[in-house]
Amino acid sequence: MSGTSADGVDAALVRLPVSGPGAELLAFHCEPYEEQLRTVLLDPAGLGPAGLARLDAAVADVFIRAARSCMGETPCDLAGSHGQTLVHLPGEATLQVGDGCRLAEALQVNVVSDFRQAHLARGLGGAPLSPLFDALLFPPGRAVLNLGGTANLTLLEEGADPTGWDLGPANGLSDRVVRSNGLGEMDTEGSSAAKGTVDEALLAIWLDDPALAPTGAPHSMDTAEVCGRLQAAAPPDSQVTDLLATAAALTARLTARALAGADGIEELLLCGGGVHNRALTAAIEEAVSPLPVHTTAERGIDPDAREAIGMAVLARERLAGRSPMGKVSAP
Repeated sequence: MSGTSADGVDAALVRLPVSGPGAELLAFHCEPYEEQLRTVLLDPAGLGPAGLARLDAAVADVFIRAARSCMGETPCDLAGSHGQTLVHLPGEATLQVGDGCRLAEALQVNVVSDFRQAHLARGLGGAPLSPLFDALLFPPGRAVLNLGGTANLTLLEEGADPTGWDLGPANGLSDRVVRSNGLGEMDTEGSSAAKGTVDEALLAIWLDDPALAPTGAPHSMDTAEVCGRLQAAAPPDSQVTDLLATAAALTARLTARALAGADGIEELLLCGGGVHNRALTAAIEEAVSPLPVHTTAERGIDPDAREAIGMAVLARERLAGRSPMGKVSAP
């Protein structure tokens, strides 16, 4: 799995039951993208057909290295690969690179890929995919908030089908602010955001953005496009620390707004890279209080590995014929 932050490929080696809930994480590895490749992934405009084809192969090779490093000498029966998203147009089209056939041949296992294309083809928006696997990883009565480049929420309400949608930016907006100000790639542990003050006027503008609808529609969003628009709305004299604090508050308020209409939710479980951003998690805890907030680690799922584990679950479901999501490539 590689998310919209495009910092690298997460690989999880997982032992799964033939069906039903549960997942045992045997190994986890993150293979970083080389800086030149990451720069292209974050801004692929102008590649052209030949450049896009080469990128598809180059990303697949990073996925192969990640998988091999994670597998070691352990035999593997099946792989699920999300690929790297280049563009996601909700309800219209989506594009991930990382050739599944190339993976299958290199790893000599069946590979299930193109999950988002299959999701979109069935009129389901293309994102988020997480409700499909969260229901097989966590008990009912939980809300699961993934804090990747995008903040997406799964609601596992008792007696109801799992639902989920993209709330808005999580790390994507803060990463963009940090990069555009020449301060590196991310606000490590939220240290800069913790020094800032929330700009309530700007936050109100952001919360009114039509892509951040409180009802869960649209089902998915183009994070890069939305983050660009939100950053452009900030006053030109804004302090970086204040923008980062406001970005954390945005994710927190969106989460609280989404949970306000949920029934029977007993706790909020956090996962994704954003769990290491202390300013972000503190803002979320305050916004959803008194609802208990924990990481997915307390339910047996490594918060950094949860999405990669989810790809394994989706691959199992596809090969077993219990899900139509994904394309199978054989070696």
